[in-house]
Amino acid sequence: AVITLLTAASPWIAFLSTTLMAETLFAAFLAGGLLMITRVHHGDGTHADAFLAGALAGAAVLTRMAGVAPALAGVLTFVPRRRWAAALQYSAGTALVTLPWFWWVMRQEAAAAPVDTYYSATNYASWNIVASYAWSEKLAVLGVNAIQGGLALPSVWGFQTPSTLVLPVAASVLILMSRGLWRPRAEPSAMLAAAYCAIHAIWVWPPLRFAAPVVPLLLWFFFVGIGRSRWIGCVAAL
Repeated sequence: AVITLLTAASPWIAFLSTTLMAETLFAAFLAGGLLMITRVHHGDGTHADAFLAGALAGAAVLTRMAGVAPALAGVLTFVPRRRWAAALQYSAGTALVTLPWFWWVMRQEAAAAPVDTYYSATNYASWNIVASYAWSEKLAVLGVNAIQGGLALPSVWGFQTPSTLVLPVAASVLILMSRGLWRPRAEPSAMLAAAYCAIHAIWVWPPLRFAAPVVPLLLWFFFVGIGRSRWIGCVAAL
């Protein structure tokens, strides 16, 4: 209940919910896919849930390319329990939705006069540190994204962190959130959230706006990380 109220009270969530940007639609697809994956993971789903989960994950990819990371993580949720049939059904649902788009992107790359160079493999590659940039630049991007990622959670409510507290606040949030992700690491929610955060850690763009679709998940894992933690006093003091 607290997480729901905090999410609804976020100025960033309110702004993105009233614009024609992709974040809220992406959040809907991602949440739907996660719910289906969780049902199958715990053995509560029907035979069609794994395929439906893959289709929803694929729809999230079509909405925002960053959905590739959680979509791939969705497959891995079935591996520890050897749910091979569910993994194949999930993969089939994802492929059915996404392969036509990837085929079109590759056609744009090969065409002499592409319809829109924005939707090309070269453009996507230029926005991440895996395929581009020197090592010094890669490390700089990782460092800046780590700091901004740690500040993203308070920033979605408009809180401005004083310059003297930027590093302590960012480090505290990242440590507690990592702790919260590690505790239920076998759960689909943790795996998909970690994959989503990881792809934005290597993305050459400030992660604040991209944190909005997963604010409820990030809050949940932050609270899980605080539980029975020696960091409670530190966070309260900050």
